[in-house]
Amino acid sequence: RSKGIHLQISINLSTQQFRNTDLVNNVLQILKRFELPNSCLMFEVREVNGLASQEPFNARLEEFHNAGIDVAMDHFGIGDSSISALRKLKISQLKLDQSITNKITKDKKSYNIADALIRFAHALELSIIAQGVETEAERQALTELNCDQLQGHLFGRPVPESRLPQLVKQISAMQ
Repeated sequence: RSKGIHLQISINLSTQQFRNTDLVNNVLQILKRFELPNSCLMFEVREVNGLASQEPFNARLEEFHNAGIDVAMDHFGIGDSSISALRKLKISQLKLDQSITNKITKDKKSYNIADALIRFAHALELSIIAQGVETEAERQALTELNCDQLQGHLFGRPVPESRLPQLVKQISAMQ
């Protein structure tokens, strides 16, 4: 951070973990202990269908929202992603599933679906992250569609925790 690099770490949480009443307090204590800003974390949750009416889940979302910690609905656009749940849930981001991302340059229908989902997210004042970006053509198409963030092998592969300090140093040296 002292070199102007601001990383946000994404952590997958299960809906069961969201039911833990101490979750937000524990996270805030860890951030404080390591003198990290709340904005450096984003939690991702996948199984949201049917959870919008469950108080423990909603309470954690509200607590994270109030603490300035982002929560994203992962793999949006496939499976059990519930559009109606978006009205009730305190999330800040949608993560466009790679099954959509990987087809946007191959057929017009997939491109139009991605366009509609990105516009939909923006209409709800949510940012949207495209997952699984693997080619320059996908990057260019998603940029044209005003996708907020891109993630995938085009930019780098997942790294184990032990390699993170080395990776941050490499990024710092490039800037």
